[in-house]
Amino acid sequence: MDSGSLFDLSFNSQSGSGVGPGVPGDFEELNAIISAAGIRLPVILPGRLTFDSRLGKGTSFEVNREIFDPLSNRNPYYVAVKHVIPAPEAPLEDQVKHRRRRNDGVARELRALINLGLVKSSVILPILGYGWDNSPFGRRPYIVVDYSDHGTLPKYLGRARSTTVERRELALDVAVGLKVLHDNHIAHGDLKPSNVLVFDAEGLNRPQMAKLADFGAAILENDQLQPAVYTGTPLYNAPEQEGRGRFEASGWRRQEDFYRADVWSLGLTIWEIMQSGRGYFQETWLKEGQSRLGFLDSVVSSETDGILTRAMAYCNDLLQGNQTNTIVDAVSKAFRLTLRDDPHQRSSTCDVIQALAQGTTPKAAYLAVKTLPPSTTPASGGLKLPLSTRRRIDRTSSSKPPTGLAGQGVDGSKESPLGLPAVVSATQQPAKERADVAHMFEFAMTLRTPWVSQCRIFNEWRAATQSTSSNPSYFDDCLRLALCYQVGFGTRPDSQEMLEFLAKSAQGNDTAKALYHRIASSQGLVIGDSLQTSLDRELEQHANDQSYLTRRIMLYRKVCSKQAPPHPRGYTTTTDLSAALCLACQMGDLPTAMKLCIQCKHFTPDPSQPTPLHWLIMFDDEQVEILGKALVFGSPGRHPGPCRDYLNSSPTIGRGVTFLPEHCLELGGPPFHWAVRTRNANLVRLLATLGADLNVRWGTPAQTEADQPGLELSPLDLAVLFHLPDMVQVLLDLGAKSESGGSATHSPHSTFHCIGRRCAPLSRQLIHGAQYRRALKETISLLVDRGFNINDADADGYNPLLVALTEPDCEAYIVEELLSAGADATPITSDNVTNAALIAARCCISRRYSVSCLRLVAPRVLDINALDRFKKSALHYAVVAGSNEAVRILAGVAGFDANLRTANGSHPVHLAALFDAKDVISTLVEAGADIDAPTAVKNRDGSPGSGEKTPALTALMTAAMRRMTATAGFLLKHGARPDFTFLVNPLMPTVLHAACAGASRGDSILRDLLTEHGSLATSALFNAVDESGWTALRKAAYYGDAGAVEALLEKGADRGVVDKAGQTALEAVTDLLKRMRAGEGLGWRHKRVTNGGKQAVADFEAALERVQFLLNE
Repeated sequence: MDSGSLFDLSFNSQSGSGVGPGVPGDFEELNAIISAAGIRLPVILPGRLTFDSRLGKGTSFEVNREIFDPLSNRNPYYVAVKHVIPAPEAPLEDQVKHRRRRNDGVARELRALINLGLVKSSVILPILGYGWDNSPFGRRPYIVVDYSDHGTLPKYLGRARSTTVERRELALDVAVGLKVLHDNHIAHGDLKPSNVLVFDAEGLNRPQMAKLADFGAAILENDQLQPAVYTGTPLYNAPEQEGRGRFEASGWRRQEDFYRADVWSLGLTIWEIMQSGRGYFQETWLKEGQSRLGFLDSVVSSETDGILTRAMAYCNDLLQGNQTNTIVDAVSKAFRLTLRDDPHQRSSTCDVIQALAQGTTPKAAYLAVKTLPPSTTPASGGLKLPLSTRRRIDRTSSSKPPTGLAGQGVDGSKESPLGLPAVVSATQQPAKERADVAHMFEFAMTLRTPWVSQCRIFNEWRAATQSTSSNPSYFDDCLRLALCYQVGFGTRPDSQEMLEFLAKSAQGNDTAKALYHRIASSQGLVIGDSLQTSLDRELEQHANDQSYLTRRIMLYRKVCSKQAPPHPRGYTTTTDLSAALCLACQMGDLPTAMKLCIQCKHFTPDPSQPTPLHWLIMFDDEQVEILGKALVFGSPGRHPGPCRDYLNSSPTIGRGVTFLPEHCLELGGPPFHWAVRTRNANLVRLLATLGADLNVRWGTPAQTEADQPGLELSPLDLAVLFHLPDMVQVLLDLGAKSESGGSATHSPHSTFHCIGRRCAPLSRQLIHGAQYRRALKETISLLVDRGFNINDADADGYNPLLVALTEPDCEAYIVEELLSAGADATPITSDNVTNAALIAARCCISRRYSVSCLRLVAPRVLDINALDRFKKSALHYAVVAGSNEAVRILAGVAGFDANLRTANGSHPVHLAALFDAKDVISTLVEAGADIDAPTAVKNRDGSPGSGEKTPALTALMTAAMRRMTATAGFLLKHGARPDFTFLVNPLMPTVLHAACAGASRGDSILRDLLTEHGSLATSALFNAVDESGWTALRKAAYYGDAGAVEALLEKGADRGVVDKAGQTALEAVTDLLKRMRAGEGLGWRHKRVTNGGKQAVADFEAALERVQFLLNE
């Protein structure tokens, strides 16, 4: 389950279960990436991506060409996906550092690319979305961008026969792209030819254009989340950033300095572009035994502008080669503006562009081209379409669906020159401009977004709606908020708030307008005329009819469709006729569909799209009888029909789901599933008569590698899921099977297990209106009357109640009705311990405030302290989720144990500190939990008996080590002991040691704790030492924590205490500085610093000098 996967992810540092071999911090790292993206980038889950080929692999990332299946039924197309490479086999500490460094790069790249202005620039590679998958090493993030047929600049230039003029244009693209970055207060941080991609420049008077890419080293001005460090690539880095010659790297850390460093890299990139992608560095420059970097160090020390001199020599060679003087002069000027050793002598990107553009006309607006993936239709035999054909299709396609049919994936443009109805959507628009209503629903439904990120996203939407606006984005945000309040995404579920924001959205959003009356009336509200649409008025007399949904779909299509259906004349090929037939059925145009039935001898399906038989839902009872028989049996005098072989077919590419948000309608699977989902009893009977398989099953593919594929549902399962008693009756009367025998992708289950399965928000209310609870009761009653057992167990021993509780968005009325009908809250499961409270508490990880179901079932379980197969209880899940309400509910159950540990010895208070849940700690202490309870001490290798032991941690120690100032302060105020020497094998001797900088972290909260908690300023704490004899002052000094050293000295810490080696803090720092200045480097204790590069080492040296000064005072 999604919530379980997220729990395992967040819990794996403390237990042996879940994903990853105990790699800590995975949850927080993923949260940082999602927070960086916010609401401005769509999450593209792995289920929408299909691997095609490897494009490249480095030490940190691998880039693949993959096929992206977008939302709203648009045709799939190629994208490039940049995956983080898992940490290599190494000690755990090194793995953690590797993961953090790579994930920091992803978060930095996301923040750079969503910055205002970037997504609209034609010379910046646009980001389409991001996501994460699961591997044995934990969640791996990735970024999805446009795919380029031509690859990087060096690859393109190495194989293309480009002219000097064309290469100058590419150089200008790079310069303009860098100017866009700098104008948006971003330094690229790693500009070089291999970080520039080449695309076709269709519509311009040249063949190709360049786009800046790879922003993992970008530096944002005033970025509070990442340190300002220019990493780059040493061979392309400016002299001052590498500390070459007279330059000290630590002296060039302002944002303006980073812009100047980018300009240097731009000069070298221009140089390589002009010489057809060959590297600027010439081996003839080297002395015997000299390295490239050694040469660069020496040339800056011994020459003035030595690299510029060599670049100008290259320009002279161009002139001797009879190159165009104007272009050579322009390139020479660009070199003089970029390749100066002194950063202050380098010019701005604007000056470089003016120099480089000498003799050119103003640059035209660029067009963007997206490449379609290979065709997999039967007609193509699985062969890839030629590139020219793919581009012709791309040029003749439009991205806008027709008015009123959002989410159906139908294109409204005219017939293309290829003779195809323009139903392909593959134009390249900025990601935020491609967002549609289907994505709004999917985003609210996702269970993979960590709670803290849900809150940030929710708060952004809430802030955007504080003042009323006529901007379409305001109404979209109101709809998003309505969905958030419905499911509890980042907030407490609140039906009143949901209705208020849905009403606000209905003032300017067509989908909300279509939904509001039905949803509000389902809650018993009286709706005024202002928000009642013509559709609502036409359906008013059918509000409680079983035919409501079927009527609604057909009426909505008639009201909203403003485009004429395709005319059958002019189509000649089977593919053309098939596409036109499908579109005619989708538009509900019976005359055209019948004519096309005659012309189309055999239907050729698009593997990513529904067939005409699916779209029979758009016709009334009389029409569907005529058209359905024509599609399968053929018209009079002509047999058989064109769709005779597709009665049980489903789309085979992508998720295969069509979403109609105006009806909260998810349509997937074969035609039978569509008929049941739209509550079309006559169509169900017709399909059975036509020969469709009554028990055909279908399920959505897995969304991540950690998830199971979607449960394979039969039409009967679907009828039960949406509480359609009339459809259940029809299907059972027709002979539908009531149980699944299981398969490779799903476990056996009874149809009763689908009663509380997850569906799109508001969908049951839209189907049933005010009768939604009655519909559930009737469905349960019908199943019981037909012999179904409400406590039937699936393969895991879960009854329908437990299955419903696994869904975090399960509504309380479903649980109430199941309990009322006799469902058991503590059945005997396959692991003999799982109960309803455990499952409901686990769901709080995805929906912190969704505790209504837990409140119903917790008092009914036999053992509230039972551990599941992961050896965790309902309490442990509630604590990790940070759900104080859930903990309070559990604490009110008889027999509750507030000190119950997990199997590996984690205490609830420690878990609460680990996940920064202050309120939960307070409730636990009130319930009798020990605030100083340590983690269990055991053998590191897990073996019994003697051996190296794991260190003990308390909640306070953990909070201080993780720099959770508020939580640490809360624990201190509530009596947590700051001296940890009472523990057996403590990891740290005092909270002061835990709060200052160390080997793994350079930040510190020691000053904050000393300032807020005067009781910590005692000689006992100041003089407490660890196993090396280090006091907190000695430790802070050795790791360059000047703030902590200053705070400790101000409070009276003794600077004369010596460690086991006989050194004071001052002597240790002085000795360390001497070794650094003698070129001996830093030892293993400071690996964190050396991994940061020259700038980090220079910063650390400056910090040590400050510490030395403080200790000498």
